[in-house]
Amino acid sequence: EPSRARRIVRRLAPVLLRGVVSVPGVSDVVSGFAIFRLIALRNAFRSGPTPLLATEGWAANAELYHRSVPHARRIETIAAIERRDLCQRPTRLSAWESALMLWQARGPLRRQPRTAYPADARAAREARSRAEVAPS
Repeated sequence: EPSRARRIVRRLAPVLLRGVVSVPGVSDVVSGFAIFRLIALRNAFRSGPTPLLATEGWAANAELYHRSVPHARRIETIAAIERRDLCQRPTRLSAWESALMLWQARGPLRRQPRTAYPADARAAREARSRAEVAPS
């Protein structure tokens, strides 16, 4: 990040979203670089009656990670370097506005139901499959 303020906001994002959004093993929950299995996204979209994302900006990235974790087989992170020197125009995001949006996103994210993490989801799937196989 070329801007010191944006670097600070990116590092403080987990603190701003503490208690609301947490993804085990992921330190940068606002990163825009992510790869998802289509089945995980499909299950995340189908998991509840409300829309998958209720926020915008960096908070939406964090929310997407948080909502798709229960449906993921595994979560891995790799180091990626953002090449700001290749950008053709300056960023439209303000560090202060991004921090404010992250802080304001806590309310809508708290109102949404909590979801289980992969170990819990895996146990639930196994219990369902045992129930389907069990003789009546």
